[in-house]
Amino acid sequence: MKTTSEKRASETAEQHQTPVIRVNTLGEWIAALLLLAAIFQFFWTYHVWRGKPYSLTSASECLGFAALAGISISISLGPIARIWNIPWALFRLRRPVGVLGALLTLPHGVISLFFLSASYPWSFYVKNWDCLLLGVIGVLGFLYLAWISRDSVITRLGIDAWKCRLRWAWALLVISVVHFMVLSDKIPGWVSWAHKLDKVPPGSILAVAIALIALFWRAADAIRRTSR
Repeated sequence: MKTTSEKRASETAEQHQTPVIRVNTLGEWIAALLLLAAIFQFFWTYHVWRGKPYSLTSASECLGFAALAGISISISLGPIARIWNIPWALFRLRRPVGVLGALLTLPHGVISLFFLSASYPWSFYVKNWDCLLLGVIGVLGFLYLAWISRDSVITRLGIDAWKCRLRWAWALLVISVVHFMVLSDKIPGWVSWAHKLDKVPPGSILAVAIALIALFWRAADAIRRTSR
């Protein structure tokens, strides 16, 4: 068994090739948690700026936005690090931000399904079954990726197999973006805002924009590597 110091030394040796973060310090987990808490608080306060009162519905939606933003930030760090040199300390936050972002999808889904019957009754999900299906796939998929991101599972799977499965995160991110876009009146709401421009843009636009930026980095990294 490798000690924690040996694992960190191994990570440092690999950082200029394909960095794999297998362990994180308590401080790194706390930093990741504070980042996601700040993102959640931003979106929740942003709702009030747009005239929406604090509510459980708002909290659930902002949990989803924070999860989407956190996962987007996490998976962007790989392509960004391959294009530019970024601080190793920043790159090490990739794992805790991604894992905690994935875990946030669970309370978002549970609250939306079982505690918001006034806003989202079961008849809503029957009518919008595609939105529900995409949401379930996203939640289960990201929870699975969080589960296999533990050191013991990485060791059991092997680095190559683990990295292969972790690439599913990009497809899951696309699914999550589509989930938010097909959700009740999101796109019509965006169009209405664009025509009026009478207030700040909807929070969903900001959350989806963060995810689209992450997908842009993925595309840029893929183009860079194929052009070598």
